Amino acid sequence: MSTRANTTQRRTVGSYSRSFIILQIVVVSALVAVLYLVVPTDSSPYLPLLIGAGAYLVWSRLATLTLLRPHRTGVQMLRAGAYAPAIQQFEASLRLFSRFPWLDTYRWLTLLSPSA
Repeated sequence: MSTRANTTQRRTVGSYSRSFIILQIVVVSALVAVLYLVVPTDSSPYLPLLIGAGAYLVWSRLATLTLLRPHRTGVQMLRAGAYAPAIQQFEASLRLFSRFPWLDTYRWLTLLSPSA
């Protein structure tokens, strides 16, 4: 038997803010409530819920794909050993969040991220 340590990549989980999770639940609930007022429920009473959940998932995915693209690209380059281009990507991410600090301050809404 080999005594080498398992070299598979481990995913780390950051800390989550309970208040951010609660705020996200409030936002989704409010969205669904408004949709129940404006979307006819004659054919399907669950249609506003499905639209609200779909909008939440689309917003989450698009925000992650667009706003966090430089950071994700930097991580991929870092893992590939391309350090200079990775630094450029991380600097681009830093410039974005330095220019618009509210993106990070209100990440529970802008990125739909409950991370602390």
